[in-house]
This record gives sequence, C-alpha cells and structure tokens, in this order.
Amino acid sequence: ATEFNKLTDRLQESEAQQRQFVSDASHELKTPLTAVKGFNDMIMLKSSDDTVRDFSARVDREVNRMIGLINDMLDLSRLEENRKLDRVPVDLRNVADEVAETLMPLASEKHIDLTVTGNASVMAEKEHMTELIKNLAENGIRYNNAGGSVRVTLSDTADGAVIDVRDNGIGIEEKYQSRLFERFYRVSKSRSRETGGTGLGLAIVKHICGIYGASVSLTSKPGVGTDVRVTFEKK
Repeated sequence: ATEFNKLTDRLQESEAQQRQFVSDASHELKTPLTAVKGFNDMIMLKSSDDTVRDFSARVDREVNRMIGLINDMLDLSRLEENRKLDRVPVDLRNVADEVAETLMPLASEKHIDLTVTGNASVMAEKEHMTELIKNLAENGIRYNNAGGSVRVTLSDTADGAVIDVRDNGIGIEEKYQSRLFERFYRVSKSRSRETGGTGLGLAIVKHICGIYGASVSLTSKPGVGTDVRVTFEKK
C-alpha cells in the first residue's frame, strides 16, 4: 500500500507539473502574439496598398486563431486544478443571454440567427456555465451555413436542468461523432482553420460536465445539423 501511495503521489506531482508547464508556456506565448496583433492592426490601418492589407488580414486571422487556442488551453489548465468548487445558484438564462450578446458580432458576420429560450438554474460556478454555453453556441455558429440558426434552449425537467444547443449547420457523420470530445480532434482541419476553431471547445464542455457530474449527449446528421444536450442531475 505504501508503494502504491508513493506511485500515486508521483503521478499527481507529474500531472501538476505538466499543468503548470502548459499554463506557463501559454502565458509566455500569449504576450508576443498580442504584440504582433497590435503591430499588425497598425499596419492595416495605415496602409493603403491592397496587397499589404490582404496579407495583414491573413496575419490577423491566424494570430486570432492562435490567441483563441492559447485561451482555450489556459481554460483547460484551470479546469484541471481539481480545486474545491464555490457553488452558487446560477440563473442559466442570464448566462445564456450574456453569451449570446458576446457572440452576436460573430453570428452577424456569418449571418447566423442566434436565439435563447427557456429558463433553468443550477448550483455551480458562473464562469464554468459561461464557458460551457459559449463553447456550444460558438461551435453551432462556426460550423454552420450562411442563413443558418443556433437555438439555445434551457429547461428545468424531472431529471434536472437541461441546456440544449441545436443548429441546422453542416452536421457530422456518425463515424466521427465518438471522437468529437477529444482534445484537438477536428473532423476537417481545413474547415476548422477557416472558421477559427481550436479543436478544444467540446473538450472543455466535457471537462466541465465531468466536474459537475452532468451528462452530455450529441446527435448529428450531415446537412441537417447538430444537437448537444447537457443535463445537470438534481441532487
């Protein structure tokens, strides 16, 4: 038992060091990327050369994608800290409305109709619920077609609080669906690059569900859309 405990302690220490490395490296990478973005924005504003502006726009897209990836890595690192949760009553409708307001520029840019309906509440940390709903809704927007829709529906059921995010976007073939919650897994890397996806959104959703003992299910059909449902069981 003593050897087992020592092995467990070493594994936990190794995992903690790994998380710290990811966190430190992410912070170190974010600083120069933010500076590059600032310089590039100045070039775009001051240049009247169409070729320069075109290259500058491409740089901006890639830098934004990298910053988004780093932010997601930092989010995952924080979620893995295994700290004690500070649960408070969270109004999911307020959270979803705030998320929708934040995502409205992206939805407008991609001509997607984003709506929130229903009400529900959970005992949780508001930041976690914001991350969960944001990642699900953002996926629905990014992997959609112009003129499409994303519906965030909240409900208190006999099973518990339910967050349902449904889109009528490109959908996913059944053979890929079992891997969608893996880190960095993307069905189409080129599509993810075009849309700005990081490949970590659903991994973050799964990790948050694991923290709260919530269940998550995904149904999808190519050309029809995707529906992700998260259920927080009543305690």
